[in-house]
Amino acid sequence: MTWVVVVVLLLVGCKKEKKHTPNESPTPTASGAPVDAAAAQPSPTTAATVDAGEPDPEVGLRAGKRTGLGAPDEKPEVAVEALIKGIAEGTVAPARLIDPAAGFVKTIIMPGAEEKEVPEVHKRLCGKAAENELVALAKNLVAQEAEDPSHMDHVIACSNNFLASPDPEFGLLEDSGDPKTDRPARPLAYALCRSDAAGEYDANIELFLLPDPERGLHVAGALTWESGMNPEGPWASFADDLFKGKCK
Repeated sequence: MTWVVVVVLLLVGCKKEKKHTPNESPTPTASGAPVDAAAAQPSPTTAATVDAGEPDPEVGLRAGKRTGLGAPDEKPEVAVEALIKGIAEGTVAPARLIDPAAGFVKTIIMPGAEEKEVPEVHKRLCGKAAENELVALAKNLVAQEAEDPSHMDHVIACSNNFLASPDPEFGLLEDSGDPKTDRPARPLAYALCRSDAAGEYDANIELFLLPDPERGLHVAGALTWESGMNPEGPWASFADDLFKGKCK
């Protein structure tokens, strides 16, 4: 009888120690979609899931919408990563994506860790200068992404979350330490294509695409700002630049 009890106790102990092992998490794409790490990245409109098994909202936002990658005169309705790559590779003409009346706003806020602060850049570029700036920026984004084959840093990712419903807090700066430098919110409808910084003092690069009933989405400007900063400040400065001035 004693040996039977021992065997039963051992079997019960084994059952208690057995744990469920979940499947390995898939490697995310730029839009958060899971994909086999050895496979090529899928189209941005491929059905996808994000963390915790939640559906990727970008799938629904992009479904059935024009991307600007079809016919040469196709007007984009949503922003996709492949559009940025098309600009970099020369398959998409930059002039198609820039409003000649507004040009292209360039804002850079990178104070850095140096003793001497790096001067900020606040420019509105027009005509050929605007087109060249957009191409150079797209090439830089693509090159940075290609430097990291694991797609952990500098991944180009686009969001269309604020196209249908404007961002109510765009450009807001509160409690800056000086009421004179605070900025009110300036609600704006936009799509955003960005490359996150790899670490502190590295650059976040963000392209803002605005909707237009005649032109479709167009790239209105780019904000480059230093990781580690409160993003309210750079976004408020970019909003100042975006809403100030036009091309002649």
